[in-house]
Amino acid sequence: MELFQLNAFLAVAEELHFGQAAAKLGMAQPPLSRIIRQLEEELGVELFYRTTRSVRLAPAGEALVKPAMSILESVRETEESIRRTSTGDIGTVRIGFAGASSNGIIAKLITEASNRKPGIRFSLETTTYAAEALTGLTDETLDLAIVRWDEKPPHLTGRPVLREQMVVALRKDHPLAQRDVLTPHDLKDEPLALLAATPQSKMRESIMQAFLLEGLTPHVGIEGPDSWITGALVNAGYGATITFDSTTANTLHPSIATVPLKSKVAPTIAYLAHRTDNSNPALLELLEIADDVIPSVAAQD
Repeated sequence: MELFQLNAFLAVAEELHFGQAAAKLGMAQPPLSRIIRQLEEELGVELFYRTTRSVRLAPAGEALVKPAMSILESVRETEESIRRTSTGDIGTVRIGFAGASSNGIIAKLITEASNRKPGIRFSLETTTYAAEALTGLTDETLDLAIVRWDEKPPHLTGRPVLREQMVVALRKDHPLAQRDVLTPHDLKDEPLALLAATPQSKMRESIMQAFLLEGLTPHVGIEGPDSWITGALVNAGYGATITFDSTTANTLHPSIATVPLKSKVAPTIAYLAHRTDNSNPALLELLEIADDVIPSVAAQD
């Protein structure tokens, strides 16, 4: 059976008049009659009882009405789904981000996108640090990511959305917590709870660089998989941690104070990035929404 045959059959079944059905379909009656006869021959059944005065559905015709309607509705839904996918109204966007430092941005973006384009779905990968995010975009396992780079890879593009300064987080009763600013020299003997060296994070890299530029090596007392656990350790009384101000804005415990870290390391810039050749229509729609709700920051002083 062809779709045009099912359309013709349903038109006749609804009108029970070949002339009226032909007019509804915008065609002449003889071609319509031939289509119905051909369908009956292919099925080996009589679909209509015809006389010179009337047309009635035969039992086989009655049995075909609902399946024919279901088939045509399924085709219409499929065509609409394909159309909406091609225009970005539906689809999936895979997003990677480190977590604490950027979850506010991602939450704002997804919430707004859900309001504007409810057909878009999201696959979220958290604790995706610098190297992992860049790899995910490169190998196309991610569509969009919050990344930090010193030099932009040639196959990626991105807009700066976070400007991050390093801060020291300590319990409020720590002797250094009342200082206006701290330096690596102030922390050279302080046990630090830091992110693990692997997977590579820009935060860990910036911390190590800040100490090395002063001829120091940080006293890494314990390593954690994410900023939530390092913050919890400090909250429980373990030394201090160094992190980005964007992270403490989202994870700060009530008993923790933050003090800016003065260093020779420039502020870190986080980019909302994607591959230049990613043609996922849902991603393109999401990027337009991001332009509206996530402001850019200055990448340089």
